[in-house]
Amino acid sequence: MQTVSIDRDACISCAACWLLCPELFIKERKDEKSAIQPRHRIEGRLGEGVVPGDLMRAAAEAVDACPVHLIILR
Repeated sequence: MQTVSIDRDACISCAACWLLCPELFIKERKDEKSAIQPRHRIEGRLGEGVVPGDLMRAAAEAVDACPVHLIILR
């Protein structure tokens, strides 16, 4: 499994990630920025998570679609 991180401070709330991969990304209600789905978060952190193998393709598409390039797969 790979991990994903989001620079939430730089997020412009374009919706690309949560529309392309809603199983992994969500719009956080409190600040309307991208966040990781709670079930995939690492230690509860909004911007860090684990990407299950079956979501890798959709996660990669979301990374590529981010206009400000703030999502990183590792």
